[in-house]
Amino acid sequence: MTIKAVISDAFGTILSSQASVQPYRLLFKEGLRQGRRSTPNDARLVMTLDCGLEGAAEHLGIHLSQGRLAEIQAVLDTDLASMEPYADALTGIELLQKHSVAIAICSNLAQPYGAVVSSLFPNLDVYAYSYQLGFLKPEPQIYKWACDQLGVNPGAAFGSGDVVHMIGDSIRCDRDGPTAVGIAGHHLGRRGAGQMTSLLEFAEMVVLNNSH
Repeated sequence: MTIKAVISDAFGTILSSQASVQPYRLLFKEGLRQGRRSTPNDARLVMTLDCGLEGAAEHLGIHLSQGRLAEIQAVLDTDLASMEPYADALTGIELLQKHSVAIAICSNLAQPYGAVVSSLFPNLDVYAYSYQLGFLKPEPQIYKWACDQLGVNPGAAFGSGDVVHMIGDSIRCDRDGPTAVGIAGHHLGRRGAGQMTSLLEFAEMVVLNNSH
């Protein structure tokens, strides 16, 4: 059966960040200094709010002076500026588009990162970002939304429906989560730990499958 669409994770799959400090961790540490204990829900909140750093701090109840906000924002800006696409991702996406395969990015992201990801990969069909949708991978709603926007009904993994594949560096979010809703999920391990080691390898698999 023809693979109609593919879905890709963002970080670790099609792009990387070269920054050594994570700005939202600095925000959480600032909360600790103020006596606020971090909770497992903090990361979820940050990635499902459609707002920037200052808005996230307000929702978390963390007070930032203008000076401290500027410091953490500078770290965030450095992180955003360090984001780079993997060369094999650019080549792989070009190959998929050449063969008329629809492509989506599906990623758990804090709001400031979305615009940069989209600018690095500007000509894809769908962008499914957690901060816009209010869902996180591996919650089924985020995959289903991406598929709805792609115009596909995943389910071939269950024996019926359209063939949709997803790839990413998280077993839980990019292999098992999509597989649970009928998408064929693949684990990418750039250091050799996954089913595939590059997005180009994945793209070549898709194209080869569609040529048979």
